[in-house]
Amino acid sequence: MSNLELPSSTDLRAYFAEAMDAFFRAAARTPVVTRDLAVAGTAVRLHVAGAAMLPAATRALSHLETTTPPDGPRLDVYAWDGASAGVAMPRPTWPIDAYRERGEIQTIDDAGFRAAATAAGPILELWDRETHRAMVWVRDDAALRWYDRSAPCLRIFSWWLSDRGRQMVHGAAVGIDGRAVLLAGRGGSGKSNAAMGSLGAGLDYLGDDYAVIEPGDEPTVHGLYNTGKVHARDLPRLPFLDGLVANASRFDTDKAMFFFDDRFRSQVRAKAALRAVVLPELDLRQPTRLRRASPGAALRALSMTTIGQLPHAGGEVFRRLATVARQRPAFHLHVGHDAVVRVPLLLRRLAAGDMDAGVDD
Repeated sequence: MSNLELPSSTDLRAYFAEAMDAFFRAAARTPVVTRDLAVAGTAVRLHVAGAAMLPAATRALSHLETTTPPDGPRLDVYAWDGASAGVAMPRPTWPIDAYRERGEIQTIDDAGFRAAATAAGPILELWDRETHRAMVWVRDDAALRWYDRSAPCLRIFSWWLSDRGRQMVHGAAVGIDGRAVLLAGRGGSGKSNAAMGSLGAGLDYLGDDYAVIEPGDEPTVHGLYNTGKVHARDLPRLPFLDGLVANASRFDTDKAMFFFDDRFRSQVRAKAALRAVVLPELDLRQPTRLRRASPGAALRALSMTTIGQLPHAGGEVFRRLATVARQRPAFHLHVGHDAVVRVPLLLRRLAAGDMDAGVDD
């Protein structure tokens, strides 16, 4: 790392200015659509150049659109699709060795910039802390993975919200009457099935893959995306999702994906008071049951995949998650053969504050 010839802060600011010029060239060729959002209690304005990229940039966030943005600083995100707009991102100023496993691009921290890239698409995301501006460039919208369509601006939102004391977390969240539980754990543990099964049972839905935690005396969980994803093999257990699969022709490479901005709009929530952390574990040979978990177990579940997936995530992320793990009770949820009925019932009771409901000590 120390041998890399990284760009100076002057170089990075010049590159960011070139990228902004590229967006405005794209905007001169194709109409720009603007959307105001309330993202985890902060103001965000999306500027999308071109109709091709508009659904990918906005549909998963439609429930956060607002005509009265929150007070305080506003993040402006400029997004365009190179193929349809005919404008490429300028050639990067950093070397190929600066790219890291989580998609992050090593830059100069004191320059106040963040950058991340994905090979699929590909996608380049930039954020300038000083000006509260960010950019998303996609080489070709038609090549975007459904995973990326389900979570637009993921890395940018993570950086922006972290500066405002909020922490994006890899997890699902469901609840009732303004209160919620956070489901955390590794991929394949049953988070998505539990979240979407709860949606089908009438619970409020705050997301199945990413949510935002706002620590404090009374921690809050914010919903971010109105999407959900499950393995195609799990669809028979979720019949209420019939007709909602957005990517039926892509099961060879992607999970089944859903947008809940239409049929379940009334259940999609933007925020709730956090009542408990739940750690699902699939065990289909046994009946569904709850048992208490330690704060350490909750922290491991929350931090393991969150830090592993988010670019530039480190010690501050861990400290925030540790605070929440200490503040709220945690439970192991053994997802058994009766999960369709029992899981939503138990999660509803925990969200409502009944911390002894169905607990097997």
